[in-house]
Formats: sequence, structure tokens, C-alpha cells
Amino acid sequence: MAIKRIEREHLLGMQDIVETALNNIRTGYGVDIKITKIKCDNGLDFHMILVGNTTEDRTLAEKEEFASQSYMYGLSPDDYGKSFIENGKTYKIFGIKPRNRKYPVLARNGKGTVYKFSAARVQIALGRKE
Repeated sequence: MAIKRIEREHLLGMQDIVETALNNIRTGYGVDIKITKIKCDNGLDFHMILVGNTTEDRTLAEKEEFASQSYMYGLSPDDYGKSFIENGKTYKIFGIKPRNRKYPVLARNGKGTVYKFSAARVQIALGRKE
């Protein structure tokens, strides 16, 4: 299928195909890689920006940081890596950012997108609070 003018639906279709390929790269190489931006300039040219990094050393550093700060938010070091469900979607805890006072708990969805949650909301999702 030859495209004469790039429309939004074309970019969305391309994004799905690229995401499938990125999943293969994530699995095969053990790296975190994602699309951060897709932009069509004039209907003829488009840009797709990918950002990637290794995950191994970062995981250890994230886990240690989480362990040192988890108690301040009613969590335990064992909560690192735990999954919880919020609004029908599954998220995996990977960090805490104390500067984000309202939403300090960081979690990723299945696609690797990062979301911020309140500590109270995560405690409820983990069954610790009502």
C-alpha cells in the first residue's frame, strides 16, 4: 500500500507495527526502548523518536533506592516489583520519587509507560488499606 499523504491513522498503524518490533528488541536484548514522540510535519515527512537504555544496573539502583524510602510511604522493600490493578489495568512498582509529594510511587504498565500513584492508592491496591 503506497501512501501519498501521511495521515494520523497511518501513523497509528505504523506505531503498532513498530511497537511489535520493539517488544522483540526488549525481549531479545534486555533493553528498555520506547517511542517517545511521533510527529507528522506536512503530510509528507514524519518523525518517530525512540529512546532506549539498558535495564540491568538501573534495576539494582532503583531497588536499593526503593528499599531506603519505602517505609516513609507505608510500603516495604518487598513491594518493589509487585503488581497491582488500578482501573482494570495492571501496573508494576519500580520506584519512589519523594519530590512528587502527591504521587511519589512510580509504576509501569505492560507497555513500559511510567505512571505516578499516591502511596495511599497503592496501599489500597495491594490490600493493605481500605
